[in-house]
This record gives sequence, structure tokens and C-alpha cells, in this order.
Amino acid sequence: MRYLHFLRLFLVIILTTSIGMVNAQDIQICKVLSPELSGEYTGGCKKGLADGIGKAIGTDSYSGSFKKGFPNGKGTYNYASGAIYEGMFVNGKRNGQGKLTYMNEEKKVTQDGIWKEDNYIGVKPEPAYEIIRKENILRYSFVKTSDPRNMVMIKLIRNGIAIYPDNLLLSSSGGSVIQQRSFTGFEQLQYPFSGNIKYSLLTPFNNSYVDYELDFLIREAGSWEITLSH
Repeated sequence: MRYLHFLRLFLVIILTTSIGMVNAQDIQICKVLSPELSGEYTGGCKKGLADGIGKAIGTDSYSGSFKKGFPNGKGTYNYASGAIYEGMFVNGKRNGQGKLTYMNEEKKVTQDGIWKEDNYIGVKPEPAYEIIRKENILRYSFVKTSDPRNMVMIKLIRNGIAIYPDNLLLSSSGGSVIQQRSFTGFEQLQYPFSGNIKYSLLTPFNNSYVDYELDFLIREAGSWEITLSH
């Protein structure tokens, strides 16, 4: 009986030691290479470095995506000063779209936009034009011309040849419709300008009609040529 008692005790000691070793492996040292985040870390680990989704706590704290020991990807960074950055990182630095919020003389300040190498660049510029909605229109182009007038010229092309549908309807947020021999469009515009183009065309076999429609927005002033190809 005494032998069995010592055997059980020995097995318990071995099992406890093994579990401790396993736990030690589970809590493997996984470094975060950003000095301000060096301290506690939980999360993905690869070759001894924080990699994947994790959380690090040092003088600052961060939760989000890591790669090779640095914040990399999307995450939230809490600075010791109280400032908070939410956005994209590359190799531990703020890069890409992000928002920094901090207090300045009891006033809340927000910098929301594009960051590069930890520096705030500014708000991402809006595109000169934008397609709001399109139906059955597969190929199109928007080209700004040197014409000094504020106008939009619309050209419909099929097999390289200009076409003029009888059922062409144009509507817009302002200006007036203009129709000339080589194009139809809008003139006397104020920007931003939104327009709608709607028409129907017979299929190549002339056995049915297909409806086409394009809603667009142009932000940049000037003269534009819109070409819709079929």
C-alpha cells in the first residue's frame, strides 16, 4: 500500500510538472518590438514575435493586427497621453486611413484622414467624378477637356459609330440641356453637378429593347466628355 501511495505521489508530481511545462510553452515569450508596447502580450505568435490578432500593454496599449512584432494592419492604439488612434498601421507606424483623437487645452481634436510614416497627410481627396448607379452600361469614360465652358458632352457609341437614340432622356441638378450635331449634353453648369442619362437600344438582332441608365456626379469644375460604348 505504501508503495502504491508513493507511486501515485510520483505520478502526480510528474503530471504537475508536465502541465507546468505545457503551460509555459502556451505562455511562450512572444515579443512586441515597439518599445512603448513592450510588457504584456496575448495573441498570435510566430517565431517568437507577435503575429496575427493580439493585444499588447506597455506604457501604451494596442489591440489589433500584428506582423513580425509590430502593429501591422488595422488596430486601435491607446497612448499614455490619453490620445487614441484607430486605423491602419505598417511596421508599427500609422500608415493609411486612420483617426487620431486627443485633447488640446481641454478641447477635443480629431485628425481623420490619410497617414504616412506616422505623419498626418490630410483628408483623402474626393474623386473628380463618381458613378452613382449604372444599368446595363459596361464601358464608359469620363474625360476632362480643354473647353473653357462649364459643360458636359455626352456621346453614345456602338461599334465605333455615334448613335442618337430617339428616346434619350437627360436630367440634372442644374444647367440646361444642349443638343448639337455631334453630341448631347448639359451647359451652364455649377459644380458639384449630378446628372442622369436614360435610353433604350435594340439588341443586335433587333428583336427586343434593352434599357440603359447612368447616374453620375462630377465634383471638379470644367468641361467634361462622357462616352458610353456599346
